[in-house]
Amino acid sequence: MSLTWDQVKTRFEAANPTLKADELNVDEMRVADQRGFPVRRQIIRARLRSKNGQTFVTAVFYLGMTLVLTFVFWTFAMVFLQALQ
Repeated sequence: MSLTWDQVKTRFEAANPTLKADELNVDEMRVADQRGFPVRRQIIRARLRSKNGQTFVTAVFYLGMTLVLTFVFWTFAMVFLQALQ
């Protein structure tokens, strides 16, 4: 039995609870915006906004880890090449 794209899409949407929850969330946000209560959107934006201190610390951490891993890689590469000779 072959299904059309619309049939597959309908079955998937009917069986997926996450899509239903997301659809309800979007509907609630639309109603809140229409009533003049954009509170949820502000809370979501505030949580997604990064802090400059955290961004700097994260960047330094990743830079440090990159340098350490590069050093370890090249150390093992040199040891391996010396063992081949």
